[in-house]
Amino acid sequence: MARVADRGDEHAVEVVARLLRHRDGDVRRAALRALSLVGKKGREHGIDEVCLVLEDASADARQAGIKALVHVAEKGDRLVISAVCSRLKHKEVNARRAAIKGLMHVAEKNDHHAIDEVVAHLEHEAAETRDAAVLALAHLVEKGDEYAREEVS
Repeated sequence: MARVADRGDEHAVEVVARLLRHRDGDVRRAALRALSLVGKKGREHGIDEVCLVLEDASADARQAGIKALVHVAEKGDRLVISAVCSRLKHKEVNARRAAIKGLMHVAEKNDHHAIDEVVAHLEHEAAETRDAAVLALAHLVEKGDEYAREEVS
C-alpha cells in the first residue's frame, strides 16, 4: 500500500478503513497493517474503525489494532482516549484488555480521564482485567501523582 499511496492519502485511508469491517479476519489484519503505513497521525478518519477492531474475536487482530492506533492517533487525543475507553466496558475480557493496552499507547502521563477509566477497572471481576488495569495505571501515572493516589484510595 505504501508503494501506491503516500502517508495521509485521504482516498487510501478511506478504502483501507472500510476493509477494517470486512468479515475475514485476515483482511482486517492486512487493512490494519496498511493503515499503519498510509494513515497520518491525528487524522480522525479510520480511528473509529481501528477502535472497533479492539473488540475483534481474533487476538492477532486486536493486537494489530493497538499497533495501528499508535501509528494514526496523536498521543493525548481526547476523542481517541474516549473511543478506546468505551471498550473498557466490553463484555469480552480480551476486548477490555486490548482497550487497556491501547490506552497505554494513546494517553498522556497523568491524563485524568484515562486514569478515571482505568481505576474503575481495578476491582473488576476478571483477574486479567484487573491485572491489565494495574499495568495501564503504572504507565499512566508518575510516582507521587496526587490525583491518582486520591482516585485509588
